[in-house]
Amino acid sequence: MNDALSRLAEIIAELLKLLVMVLLIQIVFFNLGRLSLWFLTIGRYPRGALTQRDVNWVTIFGFITFVMFVLAMGFYNASFGAHSMT
Repeated sequence: MNDALSRLAEIIAELLKLLVMVLLIQIVFFNLGRLSLWFLTIGRYPRGALTQRDVNWVTIFGFITFVMFVLAMGFYNASFGAHSMT
């Protein structure tokens, strides 16, 4: 009985961690995409109903912005950043 309860507690904890991670990532990528699109379109998009209609596309754009930022940091460090002494 104790093993079943501990296993159930582990499953619930894993599901809660997954839920928190998905919500956090979705919130971060959505807001990053919204901010990026807002800067790119000089404040014209996304506004009002368009934001609610295109949630998935804005989130995908936020993910693409994040990936491009990480790649740019890598290229910068490879070109101008600290180099190893060996």
